[in-house]
Parts: sequence; C-alpha cells; structure tokens
Amino acid sequence: MSAPLWLESPEMQQLLRKLVDRLDADETSGKESARSFPLNQKTWPALYCAERETDKENLWSCLEWLAHQGWFDIKLAKLNAPQAAYERTPKLQKLNAGLLRSATHRPQRTISAKEQWRSAVQQHLRASDTIKKALSGYCIEVPGK
Repeated sequence: MSAPLWLESPEMQQLLRKLVDRLDADETSGKESARSFPLNQKTWPALYCAERETDKENLWSCLEWLAHQGWFDIKLAKLNAPQAAYERTPKLQKLNAGLLRSATHRPQRTISAKEQWRSAVQQHLRASDTIKKALSGYCIEVPGK
C-alpha cells in the first residue's frame, strides 16, 4: 500500500519528525521505546495554531488514520464536555519506529560524534574501566573519521 500524499505535507512532517526525534532521544538515553508523546501547541503547532477549525479537523482525521494503520495509539483524557478529540489532552503511545522513520526519510538514528567516541573507547582501548570511563567523557573528533 502506498503512502497517502498528505503524509508529505509540512504539517504532518512537522509532527512525524518530532516523533522520530523522541525515538532518537529515547534510544540515546538507553530507553527501549518512546514513552507517551503529548500533543499540544508546543509539540504540534500546525494543529493547535491552525486558523480554521476545518484545518484542525483535517489534521486530526489524518492522525486518526495513522493510528488506525498501526503507526501509534492515541490516548485521550476523559470527556468532560462536548469537545473535539484534540482538545482532550491527546497523547500518542506505542510509536511504530519503522513506519515513522520511513515516512520522515530517517531510516536510522544518526549517531553523534560523542557516542561514536565512547563506543570506540569501550571497544578498542586496552585499559582499565576507570581509564575508559575517564576518556569516554572527552570527545576527540578527527575530520573524515
């Protein structure tokens, strides 16, 4: 099945890139999978700052389609009064890393120079753990390496 055209829209890419950023941050910090991702004006301004209600509804329907396709789960707060779903403090959970990375053309996390340095020290330096730990705190970059 081919991806819908609206998936490439700036509004959707804004959200998808932030979700991949969250996946990357969680992976960098050693967490297995992304925790819940709250949707609000800060995390998805395209939705919450849209001028027309129809624009908000269209973006929300795209989000629901992605959830139905297994990209993530949407969790909503309890309904207190008649309100749109996006006004119910939505959170995205159980992010599907493969689909999100494919849609943002970021197939894998970019490993920072600091992480590469720590890995090289741990794998290749023949020294005590104390020395490895001390050297891992520094980052020596060699252009082209």
